[in-house]
This record gives sequence, C-alpha cells and structure tokens, in this order.
Amino acid sequence: MSDKRLKDPVYGYITLDESTAYTIVDSPAFQRLRHIRQTSYTPLYSAALHNRFIHSLGVYHLGKIALASIQKSVELNSELQSLWKVEWGSTFTKACLMHDIGHSPFSHSGEIFYLEKNGDDPTDPLYCKLKDTVHSQTFSQDFDFYIQQKKAPAPHEVMSALVGVTTFSDAVGDKELFVRCITGCLYRKNDSVNQVKNGLIQLLNSSCIDVDKIDYLLRDAFVTGFDTISIDYERLLKSLELKKTDGIINLVFNKSALSVLENVIYAHDSERKWIQNHPVVLYESFILQFSIKLVQQYYKENGINIFSEKALSEQGVSENNEHISLLCDDDIIYTMKNKIFSPIAKEYFNRQQRRHAVWKSEAEYHIIFDEGKSRGWLDKFENCLRFVEKFLQEECTVPVLNDDSAEQCQTMLKKVNEQTDLKEEDKKTFLIRYTTICETITYFKTVSSKIGIPFDFVIIKAKRFASGFAKDALENQLVDFSNLSKPHKLREIRMLLQADIPEDKEFFYLYYKRNNNKSIGLKEFAGEIRKTIPDDDL
Repeated sequence: MSDKRLKDPVYGYITLDESTAYTIVDSPAFQRLRHIRQTSYTPLYSAALHNRFIHSLGVYHLGKIALASIQKSVELNSELQSLWKVEWGSTFTKACLMHDIGHSPFSHSGEIFYLEKNGDDPTDPLYCKLKDTVHSQTFSQDFDFYIQQKKAPAPHEVMSALVGVTTFSDAVGDKELFVRCITGCLYRKNDSVNQVKNGLIQLLNSSCIDVDKIDYLLRDAFVTGFDTISIDYERLLKSLELKKTDGIINLVFNKSALSVLENVIYAHDSERKWIQNHPVVLYESFILQFSIKLVQQYYKENGINIFSEKALSEQGVSENNEHISLLCDDDIIYTMKNKIFSPIAKEYFNRQQRRHAVWKSEAEYHIIFDEGKSRGWLDKFENCLRFVEKFLQEECTVPVLNDDSAEQCQTMLKKVNEQTDLKEEDKKTFLIRYTTICETITYFKTVSSKIGIPFDFVIIKAKRFASGFAKDALENQLVDFSNLSKPHKLREIRMLLQADIPEDKEFFYLYYKRNNNKSIGLKEFAGEIRKTIPDDDL
C-alpha cells in the first residue's frame, strides 16, 4: 500500500499510510477540523490563520518520530521487549492524529460549552459517556481520581477521545490506551506494563513537554512571525528512550537534548506571556465566549444542543427547521451575524466599536498602581475587581460594568435587605458582598465622568505569569547521562533555570470605550482611581 505525502511549511513533508489517509483523514469527522481555527491570535497577528487540521497532522508527524526513538530503546533491552506490544505504537500515533478531533468551534474559546456541570464534577454527562464507552473499571476509577484532584482533562480532550473511539473504533486498537493518551489520564496501577504505557501517554499529553506542545509552539511561531527561540525538534525527539531506574520504567531524554529542553520552555513561556495573555487576545476570547453562549441559547430554544457529540457528526441534529452537522466556526459566525443581536457580538465584526485595555500588561498594571499606594491598597483594589467580575459574569445578562449592572446590583442589595428567611450570618455576608460591588461600581462611574469617557467597562480575569521552569513535572523530568549510573532529575542539574510561582494566581484587565476615538491617559486614569478609592474605604 502506497504512502500519501502532504506538504507542510513547518516540517517539509508529512507522510501518511494510505489506509490512515483514506479511513481517518479523508473522513467528514476529520475534515471538519479544516474549519476550526487553531488560535484566537488574529487580532494581534493578522496571519495567524492556521487550523486544527494541519496541527493534528503535525502532532502525528512528531509522534511518529518520537515513537521510532522509543521503539529503538525497546529493541536494545530484552526486558522492555518482553513488555512491549507492537499495536501500542499504532494506537499512540492514531491518538496523536485524532487528539483534537472533537475540538469545539473557535478552539479553547468554545470548549467549556461541552460541559453541563462544573468541570470538577465526575458526573458530568460528557465524562460519564466517555467512561461508559471505554467500559473499564480501572479507567473510570483513574479518571474520577484525576477529576477529584482538580486535574480534569480539558473538555475538548474528553470530546476528542469520545469521537475518536466511537467513530473510528476499528482503527484505534487498544481503546483504553487511545483514550488515556488523548486525555492524559495515566494508569495509577504502577506495574511494569503500565509504566511503559504511561510513557506513551506522557509523550502526547503531559504538563511538561509533549508532541502536542512542540507542534503548536513551532506552528504558532511560523504563522504569527513572533521571533521565538529555535526548537530543534528532531534532536529532542530522537533523544527519547524508555529506561528502567530503581525498578521503575520512565520516559527519559538523553543529555544531548538538554539545550532543546530549555528552549521548549523558553518558547512556551514567551507565547503564554506575550501572546496568550495579551489583553487584545483575551478580549477577543471574551467576545467569542459571550457570543457562543448566545448562539448556544438560540439553538437550545429551538430544541438543539449544538455542543454535543451528535452535532459534531455528519448526521448532525435537526429540530424546528434548524439543522447542525459537523459543527465548526462557520456555524457560529453565521448565527452571530444572522440570528442573534447583541452589541458585544457585533464587536467581533466591527473593530471600531471594540473596547480597549486601560493597561497593556501585567507589568504596566503593577507599576502604575504601585505609585503612591501601599501593596495593601492594591490587594484590596484587586479584591473589589474580583467581586465585580464575578458578579458581572454570574448575575448580569450582559457582563458589562455600566448603568444596567449598577441597577442590577442595587436590586440585589435591596432584595437581600428585605429577605427574612436568611440566617443572620449569611445575610451579613451577602450584604458585605453587594455593598462592596455597588461601591466599586460607583467609584468607576465617578472616574469615568471625571476623565470624560463612557461609563462602560469590561473586566477580564487573567492568570499571572508563572514560568514553566517552576513546574514540578519539569523539575522531575529525567535526563540520561550515559557515563553515570542512572538518569537524574532536572532539578538536580545546576544549569536548570529556577522560577518562582507568583503568590497571586490572577489579576485583571479593564477595558473601556473610547470617546471620539481618543485614548485615555493611563497615568490620569490610575491617578483618578487612586484618589477616588481611599484606603479606608476598602
């Protein structure tokens, strides 16, 4: 059977065997990924238009390189040979190919809508369907354990595992291993066979370095033009091996790849800090998530759950003259333009109406607000923003800080005051909460009036930057020095850069509407905020 070769701008050529190309890649389920945008970086980098289709092929390509290296180390060790099963390699590469086959429209901006409950609830219907499909008590127990430990797989990973294993059941081989590779759910029973399987799982889905991360770092850098550090992916992946140390079989990198290991973390840090957490990118995601929520509500009113396994299929779902199949970005955009009417949704198409970030980075935020005020003032100010952001997201129809949300807060405060069935302690807690929110809203209304901008703000929560060098998984990654008795953890190697984890895990961006297209002065705005909100009021 002949191979199929696809030209790729990152790797040159990607080779697929004809059966895989015809059975999986040419199928409607996989072709759908051509219409799922890889990132929401286009407001920042206009050429960042790649999709989940080519990313999936790239991960498959890297997975084959990594697998060849692993198999080479197995062939040199008789004990590993006795444990290894050839079909595991095929299952692993199929998982690489289909690891995103269930991705939602607009990628990470849409995946949260796959869940009906809190992501930490093991009884969510999506989780239960995957466990029922795998039909393994061991998997169900391990899967629930990770959820209870606040380490639940991303919703798109769960949906991808489900779509892959149901749509291509004859192609995946070891069904449980396939699902574990995509979701990153390691075998907790730590026998030798499972140690080998866990090595394969970590190659595709780990919190440290895997083929998925390597491809998107290389591909994102290529399409954005962002000058990141070079990653010699072949040197890195060809240094991989399975090795038994102190009775445990681990996935290790050879010492020859140390420099590339560091480069991957550097590149990942740069993308997270300067692109993923850029205020323009975060605001794009805010617009999309709110708009997708309205789209979901529209179809639910017509009896259709568009964020379901069935809606992703070629068959699709139909009700009340509405039909959705092979759900993708195009369906969301069409509905945003023609079925829902929201000023926020309109901002997606009209950049003239978009709000703009008051401060442009975490560093700028701290510098401008640290002037003339104590750290305690900033902590309390952030706490007020935290209250208001949560209120806007959970209790307001439109999550915008304006006269409507101010009125909503006053209504809630009045309702709490009038309630007679609340315990005194609970009533006091609610009164403090809504009083704080109402006062903070008043502060912002006063400031907007003073500096001449509309009282119309959006607050977006952002994660504080924490370097990948601070991750336990990286520090525990094993590196093999051929002249030493056993591999050593990266934390034991002096050359490893150290990084502290920030005490506060989040901060906030504030977005405003320009008046006559004029920007406000950051220093002026911060000064008015500091004057308007005195220490003793917080």
